[in-house]
Amino acid sequence: MSTYTGKAQVKLRALHKPTLEGAVVALDLTRASRVCEQVEAALRVVSERHGLEKKFMY
Repeated sequence: MSTYTGKAQVKLRALHKPTLEGAVVALDLTRASRVCEQVEAALRVVSERHGLEKKFMY
């Protein structure tokens, strides 16, 4: 984990909304007892919706 103080760079701020949306989707699905493949598929949908499919990696 890292910490950053000060104003975040524009490209990092642009990732906040899709990251938060993906986290919420993933948490909702894990609570619904889904398998990992379903959670990953939902995260890929979120990343594609935001045009970030090439940045989606583990």
